[in-house]
Amino acid sequence: MALLMREEGVTKLQPVMNNDTFPEQTGETYHGANLHEASGIVASHQHPGVFWIIRDGIGNPDPVRIGYRRTVLAVRFDQGSGKLVRWPEAVAQTSCDGYVKYVYLKRSDGTAVPNIDIEDVALDPAKKCLWLGNIGNNPHQDKPGELFRFPEPDPLRDNEVRADLAYRYSASGINSESLFLVDGVPHLVVKTAPSGSTLRQGQVLKLPVPADPGAVVDAVPLSVLQPPNGIPERNYKPTGADLRDGKLLVAMANGWLRYEADSALHGGALVEALASAPPKVHRYWEPDHSLVATEAIAWTHPPLADSFLSLSETGQFR
Repeated sequence: MALLMREEGVTKLQPVMNNDTFPEQTGETYHGANLHEASGIVASHQHPGVFWIIRDGIGNPDPVRIGYRRTVLAVRFDQGSGKLVRWPEAVAQTSCDGYVKYVYLKRSDGTAVPNIDIEDVALDPAKKCLWLGNIGNNPHQDKPGELFRFPEPDPLRDNEVRADLAYRYSASGINSESLFLVDGVPHLVVKTAPSGSTLRQGQVLKLPVPADPGAVVDAVPLSVLQPPNGIPERNYKPTGADLRDGKLLVAMANGWLRYEADSALHGGALVEALASAPPKVHRYWEPDHSLVATEAIAWTHPPLADSFLSLSETGQFR
């Protein structure tokens, strides 16, 4: 099973970690979090071979299993073979036969982070922190989204991590599943917008970090990413994103895209350049273009050419 994923093909990695293969609960026994309804993934830069994963929604109403959704999950790959490997037995809070480590997410005051619709995770390697966002909004309710920033945990030692920043944003009821950073600032990609909205599917929104964390900031509309050739904008629904060195990966339920721009650009100029042309690469997960519910995508680290890893909401790595 190869970790590398390039334009030439896609490899399915084992094991698949969902409710069928690794149930979170059997009878009265709890087994820990699995990757069912995974929605975001990003590679660690401090811990080579480690990927951080989040899941969306509350899921099962059982309070223990709700707790499993309020976690960030870690898996690791052997850098030589590219195989998914188990965590050492001494590591606490592992599940899925030792392949998954889970770390509880807390606010700065120690209360649990509410996972209403956390849809993606991004990494700021300069500040060694993770960004998570309650950015999903399928019913297009007129409510603010919320972003959380956490110091990146040590997966071998940490069992919980507390946010050092949280703030809300207003984006007129848009629904997003894609979060990435430009110069350390969170950006979203619109998946769907409410009827009558001036925002468009594929549009990038900047979420400025407020001076007062208690304030609700307005999302700043930037350029609109062009859909792949032959796909109308109404069918362009990004489900995940990751930016590295001027290359933006975007996942869709049935395929993936790569936009490219000059890596020397910054801020809005970089976003504008990424949106100035259709994606450089557009590929499908399956030969028949079938939907595989891919919700997450991330560049590998250390960088391996144009290699990346994706994850579906059924717990399947590709």
